[in-house]
Amino acid sequence: MMTRLTTAILYLFLAVFTVLVSTVIVVTRVFGDVDGRIWYPATRWWARSVLRIAGAQPVVSKGWKGLDPRYPVVLMPSHQSHLDGLSLIALSDRPFRVVGKRSLFFFPFFGQALLAAGHIPITRDRREKAFASIERAAEMARAGRHVLVFPEGQRSRDGVLGPFKKGGFVLALKAGLPILPIGIAGTYDVLPPGWWVRDSSPVCVVVGDPIETAGVAFEDRDELVARVRARMVALCAEAEAMRLEHRSGGGSSRAG
Repeated sequence: MMTRLTTAILYLFLAVFTVLVSTVIVVTRVFGDVDGRIWYPATRWWARSVLRIAGAQPVVSKGWKGLDPRYPVVLMPSHQSHLDGLSLIALSDRPFRVVGKRSLFFFPFFGQALLAAGHIPITRDRREKAFASIERAAEMARAGRHVLVFPEGQRSRDGVLGPFKKGGFVLALKAGLPILPIGIAGTYDVLPPGWWVRDSSPVCVVVGDPIETAGVAFEDRDELVARVRARMVALCAEAEAMRLEHRSGGGSSRAG
């Protein structure tokens, strides 16, 4: 019963405040706020509010050092829930751009806000368009923007790290930027694939050291994929251990 009530409150909040925050993003972007001085704090408030209402609290992290504008990276987090990206927004005091599935950009207000904020739609089932999106993201990354790609390409249906797509790795190689591997635990327990809130849980984010792509030949991308995946498997396991520790009342890490 409580999960149904939580779900209803969550979608009521989304129906009202997604429109308001999306409007702020579009309007401030039109008036020249490229770097998110106004719209990104509004986005963080929205993300943190969604997490709090859904019961994805607290958001704790290990290894998160923030995003340095002097050293852009390609963020690669595990993907179990709609709440994954929001958890990273809650942690990061600087904006990053997301390469996301094209259908998200068709939601009224929300889709326009995504485009205004510089996020990049990708059509995965059309190879030419997908690579055009990857090239655009690589250009953005080379220009100094942090870019996020979910290497699995979709949410895990069972909470286990799924197979990786190669598009994000092509992006990192084209941009010549390090990959920042990230393991997330807890979001699947709160909001698994689907639209119903299932439970409350702390969300734990464990960030590994950047994995350099400079000097990696395009022909060696499979080896790069395997190296990143092995690191992310370990990070996800560490994040889950943190989640269980925090749920039992122990543990202390930075809260988002």
